Amino acid sequence: PSFLVWVVIASGFGYFLDIYFLKMGLLKMAIINLLIMVSFVYFIQGMSIMAFFLKRYSPLFRFGIYGLVILFFQMMTIIVMGLGLADTWFDFRKLQKQPTK
Repeated sequence: PSFLVWVVIASGFGYFLDIYFLKMGLLKMAIINLLIMVSFVYFIQGMSIMAFFLKRYSPLFRFGIYGLVILFFQMMTIIVMGLGLADTWFDFRKLQKQPTK
């Protein structure tokens, strides 16, 4: 998988290691900031997948959907991040095979 997947795994491991064993506040803060940055990258990737599937709709409708996802449904942002993470393994935007004649 992508390098960023290992960054997420290592930051989660480091976070729990810091909470239970090391107890250094500065390390925990650095790990949380790293996880926020990586999550933002996966959020942007998930939004691009949404844009790919919503491209057949009007721009006003797409803008409304993006606004709803970002502003009102906080749980949906986590789902969009998961979609961006899952795109690492499954290429959701792969071109469809054209039927042969």
